[in-house]
Amino acid sequence: MIPCSSSKRHRLPPRGGESWASLHEDLVQLIGWRVLLGDLLDYIRFRTVCSHWNSSTVSPHSRGLVDPRFHPRRWMMFPEGHALYPGHPNLGGYVRFFNLSSGTLVRVHLPLFDDHVVLDSTDGLLLLLHERDTAIRILHPLTGDIAELPPLLPLMRQLEPQKGYHCISEYSGIRELGFLRGVSAAVNVTAAGKVTVIVGH
Repeated sequence: MIPCSSSKRHRLPPRGGESWASLHEDLVQLIGWRVLLGDLLDYIRFRTVCSHWNSSTVSPHSRGLVDPRFHPRRWMMFPEGHALYPGHPNLGGYVRFFNLSSGTLVRVHLPLFDDHVVLDSTDGLLLLLHERDTAIRILHPLTGDIAELPPLLPLMRQLEPQKGYHCISEYSGIRELGFLRGVSAAVNVTAAGKVTVIVGH
């Protein structure tokens, strides 16, 4: 209930959007954190209700990677089928994601897939490999946040020269060598926001 300025008594707020828009900032923030416990997309939608709710809650943008509360844990990239892959010209830069809890499907525009491939997904975050220079990037598919990591190629040359990785000058040979098969990863984020990625093969 919201106190009325013309009366000392508390009464129910009037019907309509104004009552919700006038909720105290701390209460809006508390409700937002509760919504976030359920699903990140619900939280994003919650913030779009009105400008007051948006300004009273923490934006996931620029925090999507460094704050684990905003990781899209229950979301996975949805396979397209029919020989369509992320980055295929027929998809127009869009990729679909599936919520394992609610069954919700969303289409997200991710132009990075034009020249990146997915190595793995952990906590709903996508570990991407740049096709030309083997640079590694972590992508939050729902906020668009990106973390830049060093190229993979120098590490491959050090770890497994017997497989011929030392002969690769560009990404062109990685697919042929089958490196992308069986790659797994783990992501750790410290309280200070430091992101560490472990890649195994």
